[in-house]
Amino acid sequence: NIQFSVSGGKTLNLTWPGSYLGWFMQSNSVSLISASDWHDILGSDNVTNLAIPMDTSKTNVFFRMRKP
Repeated sequence: NIQFSVSGGKTLNLTWPGSYLGWFMQSNSVSLISASDWHDILGSDNVTNLAIPMDTSKTNVFFRMRKP
């Protein structure tokens, strides 16, 4: 259950339940089906929320959780 909000039109805020502490948030700006383009967001396994600056030049960015 990833929740999201946008603040100031420039920051994507993602939060998830504490039961997922230790999991990695991953991002992909290529394609959902491209397995090699998913990348861990460093440090995301130690938190339950992230504030991610939005890059408006990237129109398709995807996020998911990965259990280690």
